[in-house]
Order: sequence, then C-alpha cells, then structure tokens
Amino acid sequence: MNASFFRIMAAGFTLLILSVPAMADFQQGTELTAGDEIASLEVTISVSKGASLEDPIALDLGLGFPLWLTPLGRDDDESAPFGAVPQQTTADQKSLAADSQATFTFLRSGEPGQDRFRATPLLLDGVRVGDIARIGLMTTGAGEWELKGYEVKVNGKLLAANDALYQQPSIALEKARATIAELEPKVTPLEIQISDLNALVSANLATDADRQALAQKERELTPLKARLHQAVAQTEGRYPWYEEVGFEPLGYGYGAIKSLKVTVVTFAHTGADTRNIVYFQAGARKYALSDADHPLTSVNGAQEFDIDLATGPLMPLDLRKFALGMIASPIPYAAAPDRWHPERLRVEADGVVIYDSELNFLDKRSLAAIRLIPPAHLNDKGELVSDETHSQRETAAWTAGTGQGLNPADGTPLPLPTDPTAPDYPQPEPGANDLSPDNNVTPDNVTPDNVTPDNDVTPDDNVTPDDDVTPDDDVTPDDDVTPADDDFDPFPDEDPLPPDPNPNPDPNPQPDPNPNPNPNPTPFPVPDPITPTPQTADLSGRVVEQLPDGSVRGIASAAIVLRENSGTPAGAGSLEDGSYQTTMLPGTWQASVTATGFQQLQDPQPLVINPGDQLVRDFTLVRAEPPAGQGIRGKVRVAVPRGYNVLPPPADLKLTITSQTDPALVYGPIKLEADGSYQQNLSPGRYFVKAVAAGYHDSPSLVHEVLTGAYTEVNIVLLPESGPTGFDLKVTVKGKADPEDLLLEGAKVTVRHEKQSLADAPNKPTLPDGVAKFENLQEPGTYTVLVQKEGYRSGGDTIDLPGPTHEIEVTLVPLVEPPKLVKVTGWLVYKNEKSRTGYSGLPDVKLTFTPALPAANVPVETYVTATKSNGAFSLEMREGSYSPSADLDLEKFEPLPEQFYRVYPEMDPIFLKVEPKQPSLVTVQGYVLTRSQVDSRKLVAVEGARVEWFAPKSPSRRAAASDVTDSGGRFTVKVMENKEFPYSVDVHAPAGFYSRNVKIDVTQGMERPKIELKRVPAPEPIPEPHPEPTPHPEPSPHPPMPWPHPHPEPTPHPTPQVCVLNGVVTLDSHNTQANLCVAPGGTLEVRLNLSAGTGYQWGMVSRLSREVTLVSGPEWVKSSGYSIGAGGYTKYVFRVNSQAQRGFHLAFQLKRPWEASAASQANVSVTVGPASGGGFRTR
Repeated sequence: MNASFFRIMAAGFTLLILSVPAMADFQQGTELTAGDEIASLEVTISVSKGASLEDPIALDLGLGFPLWLTPLGRDDDESAPFGAVPQQTTADQKSLAADSQATFTFLRSGEPGQDRFRATPLLLDGVRVGDIARIGLMTTGAGEWELKGYEVKVNGKLLAANDALYQQPSIALEKARATIAELEPKVTPLEIQISDLNALVSANLATDADRQALAQKERELTPLKARLHQAVAQTEGRYPWYEEVGFEPLGYGYGAIKSLKVTVVTFAHTGADTRNIVYFQAGARKYALSDADHPLTSVNGAQEFDIDLATGPLMPLDLRKFALGMIASPIPYAAAPDRWHPERLRVEADGVVIYDSELNFLDKRSLAAIRLIPPAHLNDKGELVSDETHSQRETAAWTAGTGQGLNPADGTPLPLPTDPTAPDYPQPEPGANDLSPDNNVTPDNVTPDNVTPDNDVTPDDNVTPDDDVTPDDDVTPDDDVTPADDDFDPFPDEDPLPPDPNPNPDPNPQPDPNPNPNPNPTPFPVPDPITPTPQTADLSGRVVEQLPDGSVRGIASAAIVLRENSGTPAGAGSLEDGSYQTTMLPGTWQASVTATGFQQLQDPQPLVINPGDQLVRDFTLVRAEPPAGQGIRGKVRVAVPRGYNVLPPPADLKLTITSQTDPALVYGPIKLEADGSYQQNLSPGRYFVKAVAAGYHDSPSLVHEVLTGAYTEVNIVLLPESGPTGFDLKVTVKGKADPEDLLLEGAKVTVRHEKQSLADAPNKPTLPDGVAKFENLQEPGTYTVLVQKEGYRSGGDTIDLPGPTHEIEVTLVPLVEPPKLVKVTGWLVYKNEKSRTGYSGLPDVKLTFTPALPAANVPVETYVTATKSNGAFSLEMREGSYSPSADLDLEKFEPLPEQFYRVYPEMDPIFLKVEPKQPSLVTVQGYVLTRSQVDSRKLVAVEGARVEWFAPKSPSRRAAASDVTDSGGRFTVKVMENKEFPYSVDVHAPAGFYSRNVKIDVTQGMERPKIELKRVPAPEPIPEPHPEPTPHPEPSPHPPMPWPHPHPEPTPHPTPQVCVLNGVVTLDSHNTQANLCVAPGGTLEVRLNLSAGTGYQWGMVSRLSREVTLVSGPEWVKSSGYSIGAGGYTKYVFRVNSQAQRGFHLAFQLKRPWEASAASQANVSVTVGPASGGGFRTR
C-alpha cells in the first residue's frame, strides 16, 4: 500500500488529491524504523531564484499539529499558532532570501531557544517515526516564492528529501480556490436536497423513492464535500498545499477512524476556566481544542469538539493514551499561570463512546486533584515566566489511567507543599479571569480582553482551604499551614473528589521492585505517576423488564451505579440486549439501576465482591407511570349508514395504544367512559391507537405523535361488518382548455387523510372518463386530494368525509413548455498588479444580462445573478446575444464596457473585465502651531513636531505618511484622496507641548490644515526673551499656493523633568491634562475617574504609536465601545517599549455611548528619557 491509499482511507472514500504532486527527485531514507522515538527533527528548505519567502510556513506530518518554521513570516514579537516551534534555526529574520536555504531543528528536550512557551517537547512526546503519516507543507500566505526542495531528518538520519520540486504555493492555492468555485455550486444544492429528504424521513412522509433518492444524493455529496473541505483547508493553511505522494509511511497504515468527538467539562469553581491553548491527545497525535478566543469554561457546560481528522488520520490502534495538555497563549496574564481544572473527558469514535472519565474511578479522582498549567507563560508585564517548578498536583499534560495528583499508596490527593514560600507552592491566580456563573459572565462575553491581571486580587475570598476534607483523605487540613495569602486557595472545591474505594489500604505499601522510568523525560518535570493495581473482580448480567406474557425483554442504555459503603461510585451501561459488564474492586457494594421510562431500582441485596470473583447479577425494572398532562385522548364512535353518531361503544371493545419505537410497550385495554371518551397519559413519542370489537371492522392503525405538555386528539369510528363499510369518494380530473375543459386520462390522484403521511396515502390513475374512485375510506375527517399529470401544474383540493357530497372535481392548468436553457459561467475581474495573473475577482456584484435584439411584441427577458467571493458567476439563459451590465461602485471602478456575448451550448467561460479607479494623490501642506506666550491671540509655529498620517480603516499601525515641522511649523505629506473617511493624524510634540490626535478629511483642493498644540505648564513663569520675529517662509517644493506667514517664536526651554520607571496619572472631567517622562521599558497607569453623572463613561480615542504597548484596559479597545472599570474609574496600563526614543500622546473622551459628542477630553503627553526617579504619581 502506498501513502495515497492511506490518505484515501482517512476520508473514508475516494477523493482527489488536490495538493501539488512531487517530482521525480524524491528520496526516502532507509535507516529509520517505525518504532524509533523522535528525539530530534531537522527540516531544511530551499527557495528558488526570484522572490523571497516571506509567508508563515509549516511542515505537516499528519500528527494533528503543524511544525512551524519560525521565524519565517512572523514579526519578532509574534507567536505562532498551535503547533511545534523549532528551538534552533539558521534563519535569522522573518524572510528567507531567494536562492537560499535554512534549517529548523525541533528537539524533544534541551534549551527552549525560539520555543519560548516550551510547546515542542510536549507535542513531540511519545511520537515515533511510524506515527508520521505524510510529508507536506502548509502556508497561510500566497507569496510568489518557489519551493526548490526540502530535506527532513529524524535523529540525524534521513527520513525524506526532494531537491528538485520547483513548486509555487500561489499556484497551488489558486487551484484550490478554483476547486472551491467549482464545487460550491454543486455541494450547496445537494445539501439542501438531502436536508429536505431527511425531513421527510424523520416526519414519516418519505416514500421509497424518497429514501432511494436520499441514499443516492448522499453518495454523490460525500466525495464532493471531502474535496471542498480539503480545498478550503488548503487556502486557510490547515492542510498542505504541497504533499509528497511518493512518501511511504513506516507505520501500520492510517485512516480507519472516520469521526472523533471529544467532550470536556470544566469545574464551576473560581479560577477553573482557562484561555490557554488546550489540546487532546490520542496515541501520539495531538489536536487543539481551545485557545484565547475560544476558552474552556463551565459557563458553556459540556463543550464538544469535532476533531478534524484530515490534520491527523487515526487507526484503531491510535485510540490509546488519551491525554489533555496545555500550552500558554501569548497574552500577558500574571505571576501565576492561567490554570485549567477539567472535571470530565469523554471520547467518541465513529459514533461510539470509547472512553469516559466519569466511569473510571481512578481518572475521576485524578482529574479532581490536578490542575493543568503551561510549561511557561507571560506575566502581566509581558515577561516570560517558567512554570517548571510546580507542585505535584500541577501538570502540563494529564494522561488517563496514570493517577496523576494522587498518592499511589491509598489514592488520596497528594498534599500541597507545607511551606508557602517554597518555589513549588501554588501562587495566587487572578480572580478576574474567572468565567464561572458566579461572575455573571455569559458565553458571548468570553473574550480575551476581559482578562485584567491584578496581582493584588486573589481568588476564593470566601473559601477556606480543605475545611471539608474528611479523615479518610489522610490529609491534615491547612490549619497548620500558613499560606502566603490567607485568602488564597490554590485548589478550591476539593469536595467533588470521590473518596477512596479501598478504605483499608496496606499500612506498609512496598515500592515497585521493577520501576520503569521514562528513558526520555521531557524537560518539563512531570512526576512519574504510579498507578495503583488493586485486585479486581468481574461483574456482569442483564437489565430486563417482564412482559405481560411472562417473558422478559432487555432494556438498552440502562445505567447501573454501584456504591461502596464509603460512597465511591462505579458504574456501567447496558447494551441493546440489556447486557452489561464491568470490573469492580473488592468490597461490599449497593446497586441502583435507572433507565428512561422505568422506575429506579434500589437493589436491597448487597453485592459482596472478593478478588477474582466473576459475579452475575440481573436486574428487573418496572415501567414508570407516564407523566400527567400529556398523552392521547378522544372518543370511540359507531358508524351508521348515514354518517356516524356518538353511541355507547360495544361492551367487548378493546382499545390499546402501542409505541411505534418500542412495539413491546402496549397500554391497554384502556377504560372507556359511557359516552365512549377515553384518556391515556403517555410519554412524548409516536404511537398506534387500535380499537377491536366483535362485529366491527378493526379501526385503521395510524401513527399519532404525543408532544410534551399536551394531549393529542384521536377519535375512532368502528364500522359494522354488515352494511356500509366506509366512505366512497369520486374524483373527476379535467384539463384547462379552450373552448372547454378536457377530461384527463392517466392523471395520478392521491387521497390523504389529515392524520396520514403522504407515503401511506392511496393513489390511482384516472380512467378515460377522467374519473378515479376511492372506496371504503374508513376514517372520518378532512381528506386532501392531490392530482399530478405530466404537462400540467399539480393541483388539488380538500373535502370532509362524511359530508354533503362525496364527489370532487379538480381542474389542472397546462404548463407552458419552458425554453431549453444554456449554462453560462464566467468571472468578473479587475486589474490588480499584485495578483499573479494580473487580475482579481470582484465579489458580491449584481450582474444583469439583457437581450441584444429582443423580438418585437415580446417582453424583454433579462437574467440576473451575483458573483461569488472569488468573482465567479453561474446562471442559465436562453440561446441568443446578450449585453451584460454590472452594479459596480462607480467611485472605485469604471463602468463595465458595453459588449455583446453570444450564448450557445457548451460555450467557454466569459471573462468580464473592469478598470479600477485609482484614487488621486493629494499633497497636503499644513501647520503645527501654538498660542503665543506674549499675545495669546496670535498663533506661532512649533518646530520639530512629528506628524504621522494613518489611512482610514487600516488594520496596520504603519503610518501612510509622516513629516517633521520646520522652523515655520510647516509639514508636507502626500496621501491618497479618501472622501468617505478621514485620516487619523498623530502629532508627536517636542518637549514643552502636549501631543494630540486629530481627524482630517483629504480631498483635492482642501484647505491647509492647522493643528494647534497646547503648552505644558511650566512650574514657574518663563520670561519673554525677545519680541516675536516674523521670519520669511521657506520655499516649498510643491506649494499649491504661497505659504502664509505665521509668527514663530523661540521654543522655551522646558523645565527638566524626572523620568520615572513606573508612573500613575489620575484624570477626571476637571483635571484633563497631564504630562510626564517615562523611562524606556517602564509602565504608565492612567486612571480616569467617573465624575460627570449617570451614563458617562471614559474611552481611549488615540491610536497607539510604536513606542508604547497597551498591557491591559477595557474590552472596548478592540470593539470600539466603552466600558467601566472596577472601583468607579476606568484604568489603562501601558508599557513603554524598551527601544523607545521619542514621546507619544494618549487621548481619552468622556461621553455617553448613545451620544455623538463628548462631554470632555483628557490628554496625557509622555516624553521618553533615562530613568532619573523611582515611582511617580500625578493628579
């Protein structure tokens, strides 16, 4: 078998490999074996001549996680997403030059190097050469670079290499996008049809033809959807754009598992939630479950994850060593890491539950005892903190069946360190991160910006550590322990931990005489857990119910819960035939059994289990009484020749109700009242109601559905065996014609009772006289008559039986023969020099095709469609010549040129090309001014102010243009015209002035903007040195008009300021200005008091420069809203970058969210200089 076969199995069907095939110069090493553990993995890639590689790129080995070739494609402070990171590399920058190569080394142990969060040792742990399923390369970019070749070595030995690829990812991704454009129009209609057919099946309305059509369409959809999924994953960087099809996996094959679902539950106590990356491990493969944007939280209850097995195909032998691991998110947190406390792990493969920690006493206790923490994380200052020194109840990876966090001797939780100053004593975790219901945080409000690290806040203020721990745990409560913070409990909510199933452990446990330590431990110190191996016994049997005839029937999905005297739970579930089997510990156990629709059984007879026993215990359950207030009720009627009347029912009448899903469940005979009425309480479901009496025909058996909290009305008519046996119905079908209607032969007539499914309704064709007769319709009520005939529109009517008439006439309207249509496809594109082809698609544009030469006296028939996300369009039209028009944004594009296209069968795609309107370049000349100190009515020039212009709605923080004012306060920039949105202009003032931000519209012929700065108040008056001269303006290289003559004045020497390392500024609606000097690498805390009245809130309105980073602040910073901080003020914390050389400006507005104008604006002007003081606080 080759790798292609295994990849086909991974999807469960034949699919087309979309990735680029390998060329001839492929070489696979021969020295490695499938069982070799991966200690080091070395990847070398080479780029061809031409363009340099500037995109993020990863090696994909089919392990569930990528191996990112960092630092390619990433900024210095940018972290890679989930995946391994090389500790060593020869690449020293984010790009790899053309005609060069670089090597990246991934190590299972050693110095972290680039892998600052220590992800690689965790992800490579347990991976063997045989686990490698493929050799592929992924990318999230689409640069024009070309891959010349690669080489992969494992433990210094060759795994695979190809030095003559010469493949471009941009071409492969363009093919993937073309595949998406091709398959989306096919997949979407099929999905809609399958959905409709499934609805018919679930409603019991589908015919055999419907079911056959459903099966056929599902067979058609499966390979198409797999190809579409793969193409989309390629464009998103989740699946290789290049795959080495010549690579032969050394393992046992891949792909037998078709689906994998993982469910996790988080404890509800404070601090149990996490925004770190959590992954699930099966065998050697690891799959990401969560990240900072999708946290694990008890607020969401049981969180389910459908694993994308395309990232790491599985065989049944991979369904082993289930584990959960954690890697830190690149978000500053606190001195202590963001822990996660999982309560339950459940694994489902191909629809079958194969593991549940809730049913494993050891794993349930272990999960209650441990906390998951990352190997390293960022504190609230953005500094990297190693978490390698931790308690034995904190781990970066929890493995099922190992008893982590428990004492191997008696299974009780390991004690915490007794010395709170010890390095491994758990540090306080910020309570602000808690997402539990106590904090009233809904799932929609779970976003990374809600994290406000605060070392002064400790969780669990109302929790006393271990107060509820019983003596069985052999753990002395913390009365003798003096923690670092009396209010801090690092492991709250110990109560869920179940007690020891063996209350009498060996008082002198002996160590394992043959320890087997891990020969290749990871650098992250995880204590080797010792799994207790108590002697066990087997318990099996059946859960059944006794039927009225004395026989028994197995009950499926019954839950058998067994508890020892101490309360330890164990359990099992019954199969379809009611059988169950479980492994038990020795002891005396009490059993209870529950199943849906049955009374709970508390077995009075205890189970005494000894080591090595093989006990059999059967349980018999009794049906529970159905809930009141819902079920089926109605009346039994007796028919007479002229209809039916409510008469006393026959004395021997037997009325029964039978479950459709469980035919053994029969209610009856049901008691009838004197007038024939009856009522039976039932559980929700579908039921048959049947009445039988001597001398009468049995009532028709129809399906009736019972809904929660309501009764379904079912009235029954018994027809005598002698005399009329039902109702007759005559249907006459005519076709609309001129001058008179025609009797139609061969029309299909279906007659359906109101409580009958379409599949069960009788139908027959009309005879030459246009008549179809239906005899012996036994159920009174409303009937729907549906008539269908080829060439006519379907029609019909309703009729009540019995009634005044038993005849109905239906007239069908003939169809106008529709013209044969031609499928037309094409693209709407515009010129784009950045595109490889020179063109890019225009999405969501309405296209109208109008006939070029419409026939006389015939309405003009136009055809309308819209382009997809890539500019593709598809529609069906009649043959002929058409002129297309496009609903374009005429401010951005020229109108579509008038042209004609002939539409005919099997025509080539149409390419509609439009020319983009290039925005004109505007030269903006302006001034930065300030009020004269001599005469405040005059404005004078400010020299040395840096003016930065940021494009509207630009996600980048890179300025579009910038300039520094000259001695006349003048600046000149060239930016693109934008009539919709203003530019954001940051003015970084020189010493002695406040910086500020303004919004300026840029249009042709605009006036010269004048930006006024405010002076920083001096501690003492500054004398006027000279009268203010009026210098001659300097000539400008591109002045549209002569510069005016502002009044420059000498910039006064500012009073020397103290440059602090940490500063605090407090502002309100009255104190709105502040300035200070902060040293590079220092922090600035801005507190904005709420003193303006109800509804007013502070928010930041300035754009941050490269000199400063926002450490923490309200959520609105990313969502453009306002938020109130704790304590009646809004707090922001900024960090001045260590390389900062110039000042910056911060602006805040006080306003009500529903009002457009602000009540007040506060400004903080910050200069940067060497530290000359300690802390600083100003008001």
